[in-house]
Amino acid sequence: MPVASQTIIDDFLGLVIGIGIGTVVSRLIWPVLPQRVLQDDLLTLLAQIKALLNRDPHREKIQTQLAILPVEALQAARQIRIAGCGEEERAKLIALVRALQTLITRISQLPSLRDRLPEITEQILKPQFERLEIEFKQMLDAFAMCFRQGNCRCNCRLSVGP
Repeated sequence: MPVASQTIIDDFLGLVIGIGIGTVVSRLIWPVLPQRVLQDDLLTLLAQIKALLNRDPHREKIQTQLAILPVEALQAARQIRIAGCGEEERAKLIALVRALQTLITRISQLPSLRDRLPEITEQILKPQFERLEIEFKQMLDAFAMCFRQGNCRCNCRLSVGP
């Protein structure tokens, strides 16, 4: 059955106008800024690292997110184009994300290594490990607070045991 050319033209114009409106809204009214993506990714990354240390039962899901988030954060860090964020600052952000990638790799191994400790060493090392975990989680919380506030120049002091 033949279709009227006016119907084809109307459908085409409707699609073009819809795409145009969507583009204007996404670019001018509700943009996805790379600095917001970076902030969200880093906050989620720190929360997932903490969940992994807390032996969250959804370990596979967390590890999948921990593999994806740094890549997304690196892309966002490279796209940031704002005053006050020159090449030097961008390089520092990229170095931070790469350091977090290394941290993720090492932390992913901790729960299985902790479970393989012999019982005799567990009695000696368990209090030390627990104190280290508490301090590390405090550090993760301090980083998250700085990222949430958008100010990483805070004077955060972590309590370090004897």
